[in-house]
Amino acid sequence: MSLFMIGYDLHEGEDYEDLIEAIKAQTNSWWHCLDSTWFVLSDSGAAAIRDTLQPYLRNANYSNGDRLLVVKIATPTNWACTGAFSDECKKWLKDNL
Repeated sequence: MSLFMIGYDLHEGEDYEDLIEAIKAQTNSWWHCLDSTWFVLSDSGAAAIRDTLQPYLRNANYSNGDRLLVVKIATPTNWACTGAFSDECKKWLKDNL
């Protein structure tokens, strides 16, 4: 399994429910402790994840400003965080990054 960061910004109506369910369907292990940022463990590649999630963007030609970013994190050994993350959020990061 590889680690991916998924970030998105939807504008028209900002209904994230279907996109969130599609992200969760990519994996059994995910982290979502920032509004529009996820970490997922997946056997798929970045392009395959993007292609799966792309239909959940509101406008196929992106004229409304919807954005989606999928990045494979190759060496997740150098990270830091601060702020009011729950113990569950911090544990996932420690266990998976």
